Parts: sequence; structure tokens; C-alpha cells
Amino acid sequence: MKSQLTHNLSEILPDVADEIAVAFDETLDLTENEWKCVPVLETVEKVACRAGNRAFVGYPLCRDSDWIELNTQLTNSIVKEGLLLSLFPKFMMPLAARFATKTTDRVKRGAQHLAPIITERLKHMKAYGKSWNDKPDDFLQWCLDEGKETSADLLAARMFAINFAASHTSSNTFAQTLYCLAANPQYVQSLREEVQTTIGKDGWTKEALAKMRKVESFLKELQRFEGNASLGIKRRALKDITLSDGTFIPKGTYICVASHAIHRDPRIYDDPDVFDPYRYTKLQDEQGDDSRYQLVSVSPESLMFGIGKAVCPGRFFAAMMLKLMFVHVILSYDLRLGDISYPASVCMGPAIVANPSAKVMLRRRCDE
Repeated sequence: MKSQLTHNLSEILPDVADEIAVAFDETLDLTENEWKCVPVLETVEKVACRAGNRAFVGYPLCRDSDWIELNTQLTNSIVKEGLLLSLFPKFMMPLAARFATKTTDRVKRGAQHLAPIITERLKHMKAYGKSWNDKPDDFLQWCLDEGKETSADLLAARMFAINFAASHTSSNTFAQTLYCLAANPQYVQSLREEVQTTIGKDGWTKEALAKMRKVESFLKELQRFEGNASLGIKRRALKDITLSDGTFIPKGTYICVASHAIHRDPRIYDDPDVFDPYRYTKLQDEQGDDSRYQLVSVSPESLMFGIGKAVCPGRFFAAMMLKLMFVHVILSYDLRLGDISYPASVCMGPAIVANPSAKVMLRRRCDE
């Protein structure tokens, strides 16, 4: 992921932006001047899954309804099935997984979709070598170019894994974002003006996204304020450890960081319980350090993507996806809350997830 997906963001950006536009249009199915009540998480999951798969497996598979359903089902069930398996003794887990989960069946279904695509691409590679006209530029092709994996089953499992890693976090964060935008309409015009000005100068490019400071700040503040977990950076001690303050951690102990508490710590953030969408643009202006407060930047005070060796390798792609979805919504739709308000997020154990019941009202903009 580091060597290919991140380095090829500029090349795949137009395709991902195109898929986001088409996916929103087809999923929302809005008529002219119609306000429509939209289930936030369900809608965003479909759009994010299609957009991600445009980069992972390319067109037209990214629009195949069964492929998208397989990936969304896996994303929604994998955590539940993991919790179920954790109830079994370790030696029984492989056997329990065969009967208590549907992952194996989903991988087989996924392989049926990938097999003819892989066969066709391998034929082209044999005939034309490393390059040919219209050669796909997606994650599946990068895997084939490496030559280590050509089995449809193995590649289906790999595609599902990267889908879970990318779509789960992106869907959760953007569902929270969409609801927050609808709940705070006073910020929409300012954000829209920044987007229009930047796109007008630089077009739909990676460089343009990097210049959208208000958009970046809004998304980073949303991650800080809502978050995706109360506990993060989970680790298990592989040996007895005594910390510098004398704290003893026995071998086998699980430890983690109270990331959500850090993000709401008044010693770190001014008014931490207030959603301030331009918090980070103000910090950049005050301190003159743009890089520290970028969406992808991590620090002991900003743990949304982890930190250290285990920092999320796909955060640059995730950030691009979030910005592209944000920009599309800002430019294409008016939005507001409906008659019933919901919390943007709910807690499930240590996980903080976008409220599956939340809905917003959307209308296509007349002057888009």
C-alpha cells in the first residue's frame, strides 16, 4: 500500500472522483428540486465502497452490485464475527470460523468475480509485457505486476482485507461528517467558496485538495470531536516491563491509549467539548506550521490514524477519499437536518461508530 497506492494518488484521483459523483447520483436518485430524507451511514457505505473499489479493482467491477454487497457485508460483519470467535478457546477458532462466519463463502464468491478479470489481465501481460494501451492502474493490477499472487482466492481475500481497512474508517468518518454538515449549515457557504476558488484555479488535482485548508480543518476537527474509538493503539506486552515511573506491566497484559480522552483533554485543546471546524486553520495561522495540522499528520495529541510504526499506511488514500466526498457534497447538494435529530455517533464498547439511525435531508443544488 505504501509503495503503490500512496505514490499513485495523483493518477487514480480522477477515477475515484468520477466514481464518487456517479455513486452519489445513482444512490440518492434525486429528482429536480426534491428534498429527500437519506439514511446517512447506509448511503455513505455504498458510495465509499464503490469509490474505493474504483482504485482497488477498477471499472466495471467497482459498479457490480454483488461485488459491492459482498464488501459491505464483510465490512459490517467482520467485527461482530471477530467478537463471536473470541468467545472460543484459541485451539477451536479455526474450526469455529468455518461454521460461525461466512467469510470463506464470501471469498469464494469474490473469487468468481475476479477470476475472469485476472485471466484476461495475465493474457495481456504475457502478450505485451509490463505495458500496453489502456493497462489498468489499480491495486489488483499492482498485485499482478509483482507476480507473487495470481490465485483468485488469494487476491479476493486481499481485496476484501483492503476494502475493510479503507472503507470501514472512511464510511464511518464521512457519515459523521455529512451529519455534522447538515447540523451546522452556517459553515457550508464558506467551505463551498473555498472549494470553488481552489478547483477553479487548480482543477481536480491532488494539489488542489492540499490547498483546501478549511475543508482539511473541518475533517480533522470532526475526527477529533467524534472519533472512531475511545481506546486505540492496542498492544500486548511480550515480556515483563517496568516503566520509568515504576509501573509494572506483566507479560501478556493488554494495554491501550485512551485516545478519545486525549482528543477531549482541556490541557491540550482549548474548549475541547466544542466543535470548532476551523480550529486547525487557526492553529496553522498562529504557529505558522501547516504540516503539523494536516489531516494525515499524527502526534501524541492527534491519534486518529495511530502513531509510530503502526501508523495507518492508507491514511493518505483515506484522506483523499474523504476530501473528494466532502467536495462533491458541498458543490452538488444543499443539506439540512430533518424533523428528528440524532447523535452523530453511538458507542459500541470501545468503538465509536456513525449512528446507523441518523438521517439528513438532501437536495440537488440548482446552480451546480
